[in-house]
Amino acid sequence: MDEPWAQLQRVEIERLEGLSEDLYLYAADRKDREAARRFHALLLSALQRPVAREDWELLLGALRESEGLFPAPEVYYFKARAWDALGDPETALWFLEKSVEVGAGDPNIRYLYLTQLAKLRFEQALEQSRRISKAGDEFPPELLFKAGEILLLDAERQQRSDPEKYKVCVETFTKSLERAQRLKKPLPKSMVSGAFILLGLCRKRLGSAEQAERFYSESLKEDPENAAALVARGMLNYGIKTEQAVADFRHAVKLGEKLVWPYFFLAHYELGAKKYAEALSLCTEAARRTRDPDVLGNVMLWRAIAAFELNGNAHELRASLWHASSLAPRNPSIQANLQRAKSVVGAGAAGAWDLTDIEEVRHTAESRFELELA
Repeated sequence: MDEPWAQLQRVEIERLEGLSEDLYLYAADRKDREAARRFHALLLSALQRPVAREDWELLLGALRESEGLFPAPEVYYFKARAWDALGDPETALWFLEKSVEVGAGDPNIRYLYLTQLAKLRFEQALEQSRRISKAGDEFPPELLFKAGEILLLDAERQQRSDPEKYKVCVETFTKSLERAQRLKKPLPKSMVSGAFILLGLCRKRLGSAEQAERFYSESLKEDPENAAALVARGMLNYGIKTEQAVADFRHAVKLGEKLVWPYFFLAHYELGAKKYAEALSLCTEAARRTRDPDVLGNVMLWRAIAAFELNGNAHELRASLWHASSLAPRNPSIQANLQRAKSVVGAGAAGAWDLTDIEEVRHTAESRFELELA
């Protein structure tokens, strides 16, 4: 037990011990609660040092040595965080459950507990989420938001066959936003923006693309740099309001979006516009961001065509198309271009390429991106 504690710098140990003594003196002798709170904050900041260094064994050792100095919910929370980072999510869940039991009023801890429960025991988390959604005003807005996320994931896992489930999700996210407004306790910007995105997804599932776009736009009003909202709105509009969609995808790329989708759509768009150098670069970026064979098959198809139009190497074209076919053998565009490539001699000789139908591009992307969102 002493070993992790000994790894702290001596000055840190002395400072923590001194603060501990001061805390008891002020709390017990002077009955000065404000001073006790101030010193508690300083003790807490001392524990943040191993957290910042991601030294989880050290954190656990420090918590054991400082037993009794901190409220139980905080101790359980830090222990849960450490055990999760050390690869023991079950133990982390146990500590979060204990933290909820002794500190039931803290919405952040309850949010973390429900998140961890959904990872390990989804059906149990789903049942709790249904109760939270039904009760509504009895729960804080953060918890309603998390319940909505879990209910939406359940709806997506059921092959989107039950519209009633999406209606419940809409009600739950709406309750979360309304309750936060009534309590005059603003939710984090990322959570509000995320709620609008998920409301948009639900409205899309319920057949209203217009309402979906409105919610995606509301998300961007809340957070103009939310790349997920830009991608969601771009997907909705690609092939309908294509220039607006392309602008959204470009903005997402500028923000450094890590997911494949803005690069995927822009590669398709630039190839159709015969901007082969731009398409080739975007395909390279897209390929770095996915291992999905169907997505990668399209990207390799477009990359093969763009490279051929730039260098005229027919042998490289056919080899690249065979590679794309090995990734996605049922892709009709790849098979059509393989046939066309048999007679190709140089750039421009193959006539019009089959660049994958816009609806097929959207279908390939939406089904995956929306599950990622949920």
